[in-house]
Amino acid sequence: MSRFPKKFASILCMIVCLLLLVGLLSQMLKFYLFSGYEASKRFEPLLKLVDLNRENNLPTWYSSTALFVNSVFVGLIGWVKRHEGAPYAKHWLGLAGIFLLLSADEAASIHELTSGTAVRLLERVDLMSDYFYYGWVIFGIVAVMIVGVLYLQFLMDLPKETRLWFLFAGFLYVGGAIRPLA
Repeated sequence: MSRFPKKFASILCMIVCLLLLVGLLSQMLKFYLFSGYEASKRFEPLLKLVDLNRENNLPTWYSSTALFVNSVFVGLIGWVKRHEGAPYAKHWLGLAGIFLLLSADEAASIHELTSGTAVRLLERVDLMSDYFYYGWVIFGIVAVMIVGVLYLQFLMDLPKETRLWFLFAGFLYVGGAIRPLA
């Protein structure tokens, strides 16, 4: 691996660690230091800005930006592969589109528009649970299954280390969305 990807990955890891640390500190301030209602109320706008469990704040902006940058890089890989006549060029370009959609969704919460329909479907078939509390998760599961089927051979033909990183990253991303309510 060349130096640029390692350095870029290190920078991204540092940003994520910083966001995690600031998010953790904000929760500690909120629940331990500002246990009084008034103190918490004064600092609530600042705490919301770094809360990892909220949307429309700095961690969401970072996540959306990271997905967009991934879209650009994966799109460049697809473009090069296409011009080389390499196999799976369309898969790389498809991944670029997926990352672009995920970036837009992260920034605009598009997935939440499907929640009402999904909840009604889940209640109708008696599958509503804490895992599906957010109705859009059911459409996400279907989307992951479709992409999994379409990309299975692509994934299997990747070098082993790359395949394992793809699977790990996908598991983290999808697993972070599908969680029971605490």
